[in-house]
Amino acid sequence: MEESICKGTEEPWRVLEFYSGIGGMRYSLMKAGINAQVVEAFHINDKANDFYQHNFGHRSYQVLSDGFS
Repeated sequence: MEESICKGTEEPWRVLEFYSGIGGMRYSLMKAGINAQVVEAFHINDKANDFYQHNFGHRSYQVLSDGFS
C-alpha cells in the first residue's frame, strides 16, 4: 500500500513547504525517493532563506511577520 502512495505514482506530489527553514522537508522527500515537486517554500527567517537557496538553488518566499508580502 505505501509503495503505491509514495513511489508508484506517475504524477509527482505537488508540495508547499511552509516553515521551510533550510529545507528539511524537501531533502527528506528526495532522500526517501518520493516523486514530489516542491511548488513553493515559505519562511520568515532571512538567514534560513539564504541557506535554502544555497542548498536547492531556489530562495524561499520571504514571509513578513504581518503575513505574506
